[in-house]
Amino acid sequence: DMLASHWLVSAKAMRYLPYVDTLSRQLLDAADGDQRRYLMTLRSKYHYLMGYQRKFCRDVPGALGHFERSWAILDSLYPQEPSTATNAIEAIGVLYESVGEPGLAMRYYDTALERVLHGDPADREGEGSVRRHIASVLIERNEFLPADSVLAGCDTSIIDVRILVAALHARMLARQGDTARAEAEYLRAADLVDLSPSEWGKLDPLVALGRLRAAHGDQRGALEAATACAGIAARTGDEAAWCTAMILLGKSRLALGDLPGAEHDLRAALDTARAYGYHGLARLTGDEGSMVTAAGLLRDIYLRDGRLREAVAMTGYWSALKDTLNQQDGRLGVLRHRMRLEAQEDSL
Repeated sequence: DMLASHWLVSAKAMRYLPYVDTLSRQLLDAADGDQRRYLMTLRSKYHYLMGYQRKFCRDVPGALGHFERSWAILDSLYPQEPSTATNAIEAIGVLYESVGEPGLAMRYYDTALERVLHGDPADREGEGSVRRHIASVLIERNEFLPADSVLAGCDTSIIDVRILVAALHARMLARQGDTARAEAEYLRAADLVDLSPSEWGKLDPLVALGRLRAAHGDQRGALEAATACAGIAARTGDEAAWCTAMILLGKSRLALGDLPGAEHDLRAALDTARAYGYHGLARLTGDEGSMVTAAGLLRDIYLRDGRLREAVAMTGYWSALKDTLNQQDGRLGVLRHRMRLEAQEDSL
């Protein structure tokens, strides 16, 4: 369990999670009292970690099922402590947001916030995390004043919360067209991570900064941000983020006319994404990092370079990946899952 938790954002967690599942089931057969409670807590954590692994492979209904089981176990074990299940509830909201259902996402974020506010008053970091997700939805809707109000309730004396708030303020500035201030705020968020125990927190602001620079024609600046991201992702074992960084690198090199460099980066991303089954990531940072995106960009490189045979082959591969992705459509799967649950509740 500790090893799997260490690799939360990495496919390496799957080396350990099957053992957590099997051993906890076997031990439960002979457990009682506190031992049973401990093992059931462990099973809740197993489902939470599995939810992340399913999400990274875009198995959104599978991820949803695991997060819901984690929530149900914790509610049954700790009925007097509703804030215990906040992480699982928040993760369900993130899933809905990632498949284009912000309204459903907000329901779960509101539920999570209500629970955390009625829980341990010292859990200001948990509150900050939920508020960050609520603000994220509001920013996507261009509701900047309500988003600012939500973020104002965050306890920014906690460094991780301060980083999240700075990154969201940067996003608001970017959406309002204030590119210079947005870039400065993203850099401030990344610098704040130096005060945190883990550099992993730099990934989100640096990825966003790379996208912002690329969108405004600063390809060399985008390369710098993406290179930093690739290094952090490699050191922290976040394969999905590494693929994202390599694809951002490939895009910028392509825009600068460096076709061999772009091909190298995109090939590396495609090979890694293929190894871990990342057809198209269901992540809020977007589907960069997926086999579909890498294959589409490689096809464009081959066309620009006049390598028609390779372009045709890559087009066929890209098309097959798109078909697979359509079959795994996260949004439809999630909505079907919700319909089944609602039908069961109606029949009861």
